[in-house]
Amino acid sequence: MITLKRKYLRIFIVTTVLLLIISTGALFLLHAYLPEVISERIREELKQQLNPTTDELYEIQINEVKFSTFFTTISIPGILLYPPENFLKDDPHKFPLHIYKAEISDLKASFFPFLFLAAGMKNVNFKMVQAESIFLRIYTNTHGKEISDKNADNNNIESLGFERVRIGEIKIEQLALSDTSQILFDASQIQLLGRIILPGTENLVSENIQMEEYHLAISSTGFSNSRSLFLFQTDTVSINGNEGIISVSRAKMVPRHSKQEFHKHIKFEAERIEAYIERIELDGFNINRAISEEVIAFSKITLGGGEVDVLRDRRPPFNDEQRPAMPSRMISELPVGLLIREININKTDVFYSEVLDNSDASGVSEITGKIPFERLEVTISNLSNLADSLDSDSIMHISAQADIFENTRLKSEFKYNLKDINGGYSASGELTTLDFEVINPVLYPITGIKVKEGIHKNSKFYFSGNDIESSGELYMTWTDLLLDITPDAGGFISSITRFAGKNLYHSDRIDNADDPSGEIEFDRDVTRFAFHYWWNCYLSGIKNSVLRDHVPL
Repeated sequence: MITLKRKYLRIFIVTTVLLLIISTGALFLLHAYLPEVISERIREELKQQLNPTTDELYEIQINEVKFSTFFTTISIPGILLYPPENFLKDDPHKFPLHIYKAEISDLKASFFPFLFLAAGMKNVNFKMVQAESIFLRIYTNTHGKEISDKNADNNNIESLGFERVRIGEIKIEQLALSDTSQILFDASQIQLLGRIILPGTENLVSENIQMEEYHLAISSTGFSNSRSLFLFQTDTVSINGNEGIISVSRAKMVPRHSKQEFHKHIKFEAERIEAYIERIELDGFNINRAISEEVIAFSKITLGGGEVDVLRDRRPPFNDEQRPAMPSRMISELPVGLLIREININKTDVFYSEVLDNSDASGVSEITGKIPFERLEVTISNLSNLADSLDSDSIMHISAQADIFENTRLKSEFKYNLKDINGGYSASGELTTLDFEVINPVLYPITGIKVKEGIHKNSKFYFSGNDIESSGELYMTWTDLLLDITPDAGGFISSITRFAGKNLYHSDRIDNADDPSGEIEFDRDVTRFAFHYWWNCYLSGIKNSVLRDHVPL
């Protein structure tokens, strides 16, 4: 009996050892021969997907493929895809609409999905994909042709899923064969946790892409277009798909050219904008809705901390074909659906100035004094162009307040009817105590007049209108106003004109505060934006309050 047990034990041990030897040998054989098979399969698949009918368009180099011991992961040190060396000089009609050059370093991914793809499975999911760096250059060929796969069979992939993605660095360039334009995007430390589902090549359009329970984090992003006057940068971007929150830190809009050189790079009047926002948070975002329905919706957007410097250079001619739209029309003509319940801007400084159309070549000395809006706080509610939303409530509310000219607080309220094609709106606001002399940097470049002294006590304004004209009333009180009408004429002449000028304006108004001090009347300049329209409505009330009746505006 004991001898029989020993016999079976010996058989079991020998069988186990033989299986281990066979398995080890099989592993060695697989590690020896499978990498080349997989490399060739990847190479052929890339050729077929990129250009099904012209395999020779691309050269593809794949470094030695390696596997983990039990084939759970595949590692590829490098993949290089590039078109013929001299294709830029060749006839563009020979090539497709898009031509690619790509380089991927240190790619690592789950291996079994590759086997599933080779077996013809139509829905494949990668648990893990990571790469140290990805470089992609896309050449757009306006003379190119659509190339379809005439030999396509029924084994097309229906979807590819990715659950954990990490990319150390990515750089994407888009170049045009017909000109020198370039679009560039770069970022570092991209991490995606969750699930993104890409449809197969036949259905690879944006509305078929889905993302589930995902969290995406990107560091040090940059975007630029060689035709654009600005660069865009952020320190971090984070998207929490479960909670629908997008967070952005240290967003920047950087001009390519200085204020002195800006006008040399524009054909028409334009704004040079330099902006820095410390933090941006967007709540209630649904990326699947944005992709499938082309509707961008947020429950709340918050911007906090930063500075925006806007300079409008008016020396180039105005572009009559691109007249600025007022808020209602601008929102209604957006190319996508938009619904934002609330926007809050907190503790942000905004500065606005202009280079006048009659300025000299340098222009810098002719810049009008900056109109400062410091510690700006803005709330915008019910911003939408969706029919269902506007049928429920079509009124957009804007509430804003800021310190202008040092410590003077300006408060204002605007209401826009977004269903009114004429841009109907109403406005009201209040300005606190102001020393008139602080407005000289803005007043003098425009009018040639300076304020010698005077105190603005208080003013309240109410006006309404549309995209064409506005009217209303201003209630303003002030004391001891003294204007220098000819500040550059010299002491004696200036003294005479100051004395004679008192017949042109009211020096004081401290009584009758309940009666309007002046009428607000202003016809919109169609070449200017909404801010210029609002500001000049208010200024028209000041002019009608301060100037005597016989003095023309």
